[in-house]
Amino acid sequence: MKTMKEIIQSYGTSMVSLCFIIGVPLCYVLIPDQVNSIEENRTLQQMPKLHIADILQKQYQDDMSSYLNDQFPKRFALHKQKVSLEHALGNNEFSSVLIGKNDMLFQDIPAIEDTKIKQLSDTINSFVKQYHKINIHMLIAVNKAEIYPENLPAHITLPSQKKTLSSFYKTLNKKIKITDIEDHFLDQKKENLYYRSDHHWTTKGAYEAFQVYLKNDLKAKNTLHYEPYVIHQTFQGALANTSGYYSKKDDQVEIYVPDKNDPDVLVEYVNEKEKAASVYVESKASSSNPYEVFFGGNHALIQMTTSSDTDKRLLVIKDSYANAFLPFLTPYYHEITVIDPRYYMDDVNDLMKNRNITDVLFLYNFNTFFTDSSLVNLLQ
Repeated sequence: MKTMKEIIQSYGTSMVSLCFIIGVPLCYVLIPDQVNSIEENRTLQQMPKLHIADILQKQYQDDMSSYLNDQFPKRFALHKQKVSLEHALGNNEFSSVLIGKNDMLFQDIPAIEDTKIKQLSDTINSFVKQYHKINIHMLIAVNKAEIYPENLPAHITLPSQKKTLSSFYKTLNKKIKITDIEDHFLDQKKENLYYRSDHHWTTKGAYEAFQVYLKNDLKAKNTLHYEPYVIHQTFQGALANTSGYYSKKDDQVEIYVPDKNDPDVLVEYVNEKEKAASVYVESKASSSNPYEVFFGGNHALIQMTTSSDTDKRLLVIKDSYANAFLPFLTPYYHEITVIDPRYYMDDVNDLMKNRNITDVLFLYNFNTFFTDSSLVNLLQ
């Protein structure tokens, strides 16, 4: 005969199971579906519409599975707790994000195959040959693992970005002016060059890279004084959102405001058919991704016109690292055309001709440059 304790335990387990079985579906019904995940910076799956064709092709089943995962009650809060527990037990990698010392988060940088290096160099060299009268510049920013390897998790070693870049640069047309920032960044590594929780460089990092570009490539002196202003104090970036690991050490986002001698600038977001008199989008400063304060994030095509006393016209082919770098360029070019190959689908040759381009700058971070195929597609 069962004791009272055994009866309570038995009924208790049954009641918990029953509450879970009834409660979870009830939450799906009563709690409104979320459209966006602020933490993950993405759109969540909505309830799929029922179509026979989708069922036969198993699309409906896949969409329903994504819907149930995305709309699970308190999904992200539970995920954060799971990550915190696993990290406490010694796991330092979540969704290809490495949790390093001092709560510094790193991208897992893959080894780059020789075939990828050759494909990129052949494509860029062909482009340079076509535009042999135009000044071609290149700045490939190393990622933080190259500058702060001592903060990587114990027993983790990532491929040498310096070695890969050195091999790549040797294959390029000598006409290309290369800005190599690694040595300068190593000298300045005590500065806050990269966000702790994000994959981007900070505005300080972008500024230091610009100093190297200005001195080595433009052969010009910096005539402007910049004052840093903090516009966001509690930034938790893409690597934190991807991994679900949030440090108590928040990042700060800054903008560098030049003195009164800076040129006027008109920014045109071509596809959006919008214009602005500033490179900053103020509303983004208080958003979940304050790095988008620079131009509001990524766009297919941006056209900037400045009051600078020069006839130089620059085309920047870039990824998101360039967003914090571009404001520093405005005193040195009359026009700056910016394209992101991940979103720009038109003919780059027509753009070069129509904008009377005199200079081209390839501005990327290492990881995107060697893993994304959109640049090759654009130039080919």
